[in-house]
Amino acid sequence: MEREEYVLKSFEKALNEGWVQVHYQPVVRTYTRRICGAEALARWMDPKEGMLSPGQFIPVLEKHKMMHRLDLCICEYIAKDIAFCRQQSIPFVPVSINISGMDFYETDMFAEVERILSMYAIDRDMIRIEIIEQGANKRDEVVDRAIDQFIGAGYQVWLDNFGKGSSFEALERYQYSLVKLDARFLEDAKNHSMMEKATAMLSYTVDMSKHMEIATLAENVETEEQFSILREMGVEMLQGYYFCKPIPFEEFLQQQDIFENIEEGSYYKKIGQIELNHEGIAVTSYGKKGKEALAIMEYRDRRFYYLYQNEANRLYMQNIGIENEVEAENFLNQRSGMLQEKIRGFVRRMIAGERLVHLNFMMDSKVIDLWGDYIATNPKTGGIAMLIHKEELLEVERVDRAKKFDMALRNIYRIFDRFDLVRLSDGIITNSYVNTSEYGALHEGQDVRGVMALYAAKYIVPEQQEEFSAFVALDSIMERFEMESVEYLSHNFDTRMDDGRILKKKYFIQKLVEERQVMILFGIGQGEGA
Repeated sequence: MEREEYVLKSFEKALNEGWVQVHYQPVVRTYTRRICGAEALARWMDPKEGMLSPGQFIPVLEKHKMMHRLDLCICEYIAKDIAFCRQQSIPFVPVSINISGMDFYETDMFAEVERILSMYAIDRDMIRIEIIEQGANKRDEVVDRAIDQFIGAGYQVWLDNFGKGSSFEALERYQYSLVKLDARFLEDAKNHSMMEKATAMLSYTVDMSKHMEIATLAENVETEEQFSILREMGVEMLQGYYFCKPIPFEEFLQQQDIFENIEEGSYYKKIGQIELNHEGIAVTSYGKKGKEALAIMEYRDRRFYYLYQNEANRLYMQNIGIENEVEAENFLNQRSGMLQEKIRGFVRRMIAGERLVHLNFMMDSKVIDLWGDYIATNPKTGGIAMLIHKEELLEVERVDRAKKFDMALRNIYRIFDRFDLVRLSDGIITNSYVNTSEYGALHEGQDVRGVMALYAAKYIVPEQQEEFSAFVALDSIMERFEMESVEYLSHNFDTRMDDGRILKKKYFIQKLVEERQVMILFGIGQGEGA
């Protein structure tokens, strides 16, 4: 009772003299560990009593219908801090403010928030409206109108404590941008069986949210185990003492080096909408389902970076001799050679809008087949996010046919440096099969007639370039097959490698018929007498 009386007696003075302060707890992007936002939390620094915890004053304010004054005070502190950063050209991140359900009955919260933001010229994109459970579950005209006003004005409205305090009915009623989950739900599991059930329930909740295009944030993350579980199930953002406790504004600004640029928000939102269910299956925005092993990667500055991979993909990588993400990135990011030529073509085709792009190559005599789907382009860095599958996607017949054709080539694949499959009708390289990182200038999607001259100039010794050009001339290939009555054409040419060595390489050309199309197979292997 004494504490309640003190809070009521001192509240006005606490507001006016700055005893009530705002602390910011960072919100971290799961895939990057960069700070993409913050939650504003009230702290009462009393000169007489010391710091009062929220549990000591918030229940009192709620009981006496004074919470709206605290929430609006915090809102104004946020606006002042954002305005200060703008004036000083200091980067900042969007901030969520808690609004109690009772606030809507005591004042026009929408009008008050609008007034404060207008006073400090703050964009609505910098503020997230976080509705706590009392407001979310209580259905009446006052609450409905206020939430609809915020959503209609373009604010992101978040649903707090979903699955515990907040109900599925609330999620159905309003177009929330994000739901907050409580990581303590995992901590409450008392044994292995309960942990499995808790993980499954959270996983299905995350998948349901993604299916509804609602972002997910887990709060109260306190351990590495919780972080790993939540990351595996695809939770987009995390918050808790594992990363950082709530801290004052000045201390929060000291972390600006890891602030996410606000322009990147839409990019990461698209990545976050990739659904990963409890069996590890991905569903893209195009409605295609992938098999178990998958990863989300970013291609930036001609290098691959992992954003996410599931456990099935980790096991697959280990089975082909790659122990971790660093080893995989180092392999994919070789600076030159055929693999890089293939990768650049692979990325270009996805950027151009092609779906289900195929990439295959050899590694230690193993044929690696990957399929990629474009997700989004980072507007700040130019990075390309893509979904990478270990195997072909389901329900796509042409992929199944392509796999059968690939299997027919695997035995001879190990003997040669590379094959390029070319469509005779237009000269386009439809598939490239690479078994070396030594050299290369051809990649899928190119017109072979235009690039063979460049290849000859770069790799064939000058005195043999004219002969090489005649050998690979697409327009005369069919005539030469008929004249010579052979199944394939071959010739040795002295070839300059990337390190300057001149090696004798055997080039051969074979005619194939696939799906009623005439295809030409160009191959490069070890030359006779080499």
